[in-house]
Parts: sequence; C-alpha cells; structure tokens
Amino acid sequence: MKRWRRSGFASCVSRGGEPLVRKGLDGLIGRLSAIPGIEDIALSTNGIYLAKFAETLRAAGVARVNISLDSLQPDRFARITRGGDVSRVLQGLAASRCAGFDPIKLNVVLMKGINDDEVEAFLRMTLEEPIHVRFIEYMPIGYEGRDWKAGYLPLRHVTETCDRLGWRYAPVKDVYGNGPAESYRLEGAPGTFGLIHPVSDHFCATCNRLRLTADGNIKPCLYWSDEFNVRKHVGDRAAIEAMFRRALDEKPESHEMALALDGAKQSRLPTARRMSQIGG
Repeated sequence: MKRWRRSGFASCVSRGGEPLVRKGLDGLIGRLSAIPGIEDIALSTNGIYLAKFAETLRAAGVARVNISLDSLQPDRFARITRGGDVSRVLQGLAASRCAGFDPIKLNVVLMKGINDDEVEAFLRMTLEEPIHVRFIEYMPIGYEGRDWKAGYLPLRHVTETCDRLGWRYAPVKDVYGNGPAESYRLEGAPGTFGLIHPVSDHFCATCNRLRLTADGNIKPCLYWSDEFNVRKHVGDRAAIEAMFRRALDEKPESHEMALALDGAKQSRLPTARRMSQIGG
C-alpha cells in the first residue's frame, strides 16, 4: 500500500484557490499532521495573508511553503494579479523565514513580454538569501489560443541570462521536496534556482503527482480533462483507495503541451478548468 506523505494531503488542502482564506486552516493541518505515516506538509499560497498566519501554520505542522510571485515590481504585480500588493507577499516571505519554514520556494511563471526582464532580479535573491526560486514555463491550462502562445517562453532564457551576466552555476540535488524542478546554484549563493519546463522538456515519465480538486475529483494529470470523483465514496476507505489506484494506473505517458504550442492534433481532451479551480 502506498505510503502517502504529508505533501500529498497538503495538496488537497490548497487546491481550488488560495488556502489561507479558508477558515480554521490551522486546525485542519493539525489534524492532518496527527495522522500516522504522514511525514511532511507543504503549503502553496499567493502569500498575501502569509505574514499574518506564518507562525500559526508552522506550529500546526506546515514544514515548507511555496509562494507564487510572478513579479517584484508593484505596478506589474498588481496587473498580473488584478490588484495584488507585492509588498504584502514580500512581508509574507520575511515572516516565513522567521517562522522557520524550510525550504521556502518562490514560484515564478515566466511570460514573454510580461516579466522576462526580471529574471536577473529573481536570481539575485538567491545570492542574498537561502530561498529557492523556481521558474515555471507558462502552460495552456484551461484555455488555448494566441494569448498563451504569445506569452510562452522556453526556460533556456534563464540560463542564457546567467551566461550573459557571467554568473557560474552548477546543478544541485539537495533541495527537499524538489519535485519536477531541475535545480541549480549560482556560485557562492545560499539559495538555488530551479527550472520547471513542462512544455519544452516534459517530465511526465517521472511525475508522481495526483491532484484532488476542491469539488472532490482526482486528476491523474494537470493538463488532461480525465478526473475520478471520490467525494461520493467518503467514508468508504476501500473504495477511495481503489479510486486512487485507478487514477495512478491512468496517468498518461505525456501531456502533449508541446503539440498545443505547435497547433498539432492531441490524443486527448485538454481540461477546461482554470488553475484556480485545479490548484497549481
């Protein structure tokens, strides 16, 4: 029987939107933390309320946090997030360090013509602090068309920026809970940067993730529309376990996002759900 790690359960908590707006989240995390066999709880957040809850979450059992931060520029951040205040996210980042989360990761979706000129600024953060910046390729989740294709940028832009600046970097494998990221450390840096490139170089063969949506559906793959409803089986442990095993068996060999980029025919139907409905 598969031994589920806390990160799997934390993923369930954070799906379907921003987890820190959930009332009583610390109590839920505390109950999850008390389940035998759960070894690690991680939380993904937009960081807006993190300064307020960091200490409480750490005490409840959260070990590490992933903070979405696509821009360090106030005006640009507000446009991307439709009114967000980047200063509050940076306060949340500081509070996370004080609370003792380890590791602390920043998730940066790289978009051509939007924030591709901020790569150097994010890389400099790893030179100054022990944080882990993960650059993620822009994915066509929930919609297709010219907007996504116009914004897509391969992550070689990150290493090309390092080369242009004359910064040396080397691969590392010591970032806990690293998932699909290829991690690197700039020479002398306390932090690292990672590359998650699902479009230009997919990692489907090594993917070990299942996602549970807020409305009770297991998704074997983030991109495809295939889902398995477990909500109707609540209370039936054997049925839920069987559904999870079925979802694992149905994980596809590839999400074929590169075909979407080229406008080629795909073998399955892509999801119509937005990332805020699935969970990033």
